[in-house]
Amino acid sequence: MIPQLSIIIPVYNASRYIERCVTSLMEQTLQEGVEFVFVDDGSTDDSVDIIRDVANKYPQRKEQVRIIQNEKNKGVYLTRKRGIEEARGQYIGWCDSDDWVDNVYYKTLLAATNSRTTDIVVCDYTNIWEDHSAVRHYDIQATPLDCIEQNYCRNSLPMELVIHLFRRELILQAFDQIYPTGVGEDTYSIIHAYILSRSICQVATAGYYYDHRNDTSIINTHGYAMKDWLPHQYNIERIARAIYAQPEGEKRFHRSVNSMKYWRKLGYRKAFASEGEFYHTFHECYRDINVISHTAPGMRWIVYLLYNIYPLYLLSKKIGIL
Repeated sequence: MIPQLSIIIPVYNASRYIERCVTSLMEQTLQEGVEFVFVDDGSTDDSVDIIRDVANKYPQRKEQVRIIQNEKNKGVYLTRKRGIEEARGQYIGWCDSDDWVDNVYYKTLLAATNSRTTDIVVCDYTNIWEDHSAVRHYDIQATPLDCIEQNYCRNSLPMELVIHLFRRELILQAFDQIYPTGVGEDTYSIIHAYILSRSICQVATAGYYYDHRNDTSIINTHGYAMKDWLPHQYNIERIARAIYAQPEGEKRFHRSVNSMKYWRKLGYRKAFASEGEFYHTFHECYRDINVISHTAPGMRWIVYLLYNIYPLYLLSKKIGIL
């Protein structure tokens, strides 16, 4: 039986928490039409043994569990991509090895595909920290392109793969557009998938539990030198071209595109050798600086001039205005 849904779980040295993840997957109320694709990225611990041990407790899932092993460590982006390539389902879902889901999570999301006619299904999720938890909510718009257009002001474009179901051929095509960066590929693949898709449905659940207590995750060890920034710049430029190729192009989408450019380069500010190099990279984003920085009405013309006239920008940095 060809599955309707493939759930991809990248695994790398996850022995401390993989049992909780696998148990939550095996306990899903979605009993048929699903496969669980674990892709091990060269683990040196007993992660794979734990997956097998837990899965063996659920004999009814035997034909649904697949364990694929990379011949060497490739990183999470290429590991996820291999999972998509190996998947047999019409839709792709996700779970990270240090997270878990409630037992109706995937059944709820799959039901929202509206008889398999919807390209994207998305929901909220629950953040887990040491001392508290909190739900992350998104304001999803009528179409995927509307989500991109409105994201600068409405928080309408979720950047977490794990709260999405994507039609397989669309997310595979999106992954093919990405140049590996070591961190942040989720963002770029999601945006490409939204560009390619025509329909989206938001589900009222926060049944994915995103555990922030794993301090060895890649996001906490990634570098911020120029060599780390340049792949991001390439991906952003490619995304901007793809978005501006849509109907109404730059006129419709410039605020969201410029917001993405500004915040992403700001996160890599230490990579730039000089203030001038930083300023002139994506300098076009400053046309929307008042929208990006939510400038108070009485300050907008001043802030606009300070960012858009380079000598004023340098002076303002020197005296500490900006």
